[in-house]
Amino acid sequence: MSAEKYFGTRDLYQILQLKPNAEIQDVKKSFYKLALTFHPDRVPINEKEEAKEKFNVIHNAYSILSDIAKKEMYDNGSRVLFTKVTIAAQWENFLKPVSCEAKEEARKKYQGSLQEKTDLIREFVAGKGSLTYVLNNLPFMRSEDEMRIIEILKDLIDKGDIPKIPIKKIRR
Repeated sequence: MSAEKYFGTRDLYQILQLKPNAEIQDVKKSFYKLALTFHPDRVPINEKEEAKEKFNVIHNAYSILSDIAKKEMYDNGSRVLFTKVTIAAQWENFLKPVSCEAKEEARKKYQGSLQEKTDLIREFVAGKGSLTYVLNNLPFMRSEDEMRIIEILKDLIDKGDIPKIPIKKIRR
């Protein structure tokens, strides 16, 4: 890689001659200073190819460290180095941390909902009556939900909403 060849490192901060976690304004200042040194138009003709490669390296470092989202990824260990940014490389940017409270709130909203009933019917039929299959394929299910699910299934069978398939309970 050109970074290691010309700068002896892949660390973006070292390439731009900065301390780790430098502020964005420092990144910009350092890049502009180095750009004056390495820009291909500012060197003799016999040094243009090397200057072009060096300039590309500092520009890539600058493009990552001057972008708040990319810099944060880099600082947090993602180390997106000199590659095209892919969805996989940025996946963590699309997800926000989920708290236990948020999961519990979502569970409460789901349980007893029409969506849970629809999912329950689908999974009960697909699992041929296996309660283990149902509990493994519905969100938020825990072993303590077993009796609640059995009661819902019995009610659905009695109403004719699902075929009369025997309920196969969990073996302990």
